[in-house]
Amino acid sequence: MKSKTPADRMSFYRVPLVCEAAPRFGCGTRAKPVLRDLERRPGVNKAWLNRAGNLIAIAGTAKGRRAALGVLRTRGIKAALLHGESLEIASKGYASGSGWYRAAEVDRLSEEEARAIARRLTARLGARTEMAQTRIKALASAIEAACAHELINHPAQSAAARKRRLAKVILAAARRHLDDALFGTFADLVRLGHRPLPGEE
Repeated sequence: MKSKTPADRMSFYRVPLVCEAAPRFGCGTRAKPVLRDLERRPGVNKAWLNRAGNLIAIAGTAKGRRAALGVLRTRGIKAALLHGESLEIASKGYASGSGWYRAAEVDRLSEEEARAIARRLTARLGARTEMAQTRIKALASAIEAACAHELINHPAQSAAARKRRLAKVILAAARRHLDDALFGTFADLVRLGHRPLPGEE
C-alpha cells in the first residue's frame, strides 16, 4: 500500500508510459526499470507510476525531485513537471491511496497486460473457428501465463523486440493446445500483432 507523503514533498510528472497492448493502464515492463532508477538517486525516497500510466509521482527532497526530471529524460521519456490545476488534480489522485505502483508492484500491470493479450488473441481465433469455449479458455490461460512470464522476467528494451519475443512465447504456448490446422490459423492471427486492432479492446 502507498505510504502517505506530505504534498509539499511530492512532485508529479506527466509521462508516456501507457501500455501499448492494453491502453487502459500503464506498462509495467517499461516502468519498472525507470522507477528503480529513480529510487536509486540521492534525494529520491520513493517513486510511483499511476494506474493509467501517464503520471509518475516522486517523494523526496527538493534536490532529488528536481533531479528526477533529468533521469526521465536520460531514459528517453518525455516528462513534464506538473503545475497549477494539473498538479492539484494529480495530488488529489495520489491522496486517494489507490492506483499507484512502485517498482516491485508494477508486475501486477504486466499480469493485466498478459490477460488482455490472451483474451484478444483467443477472441480472434474464436471468431474464425468453432472451438469449444472450454478449449478457448484453456488456450487463453496458457497464453496469459506465457506472456506474463515474458513481460515480467524477460523485458525487452524496444517495442519491436518485445513484439517478436511475445509472438514466440504465444505460439509456443498455443502449439500444445491446437492441432496443425488450428495452429496455422492462429499463427496467421498472431502475425497481426498482440496490440488491439480497430474494433478490438
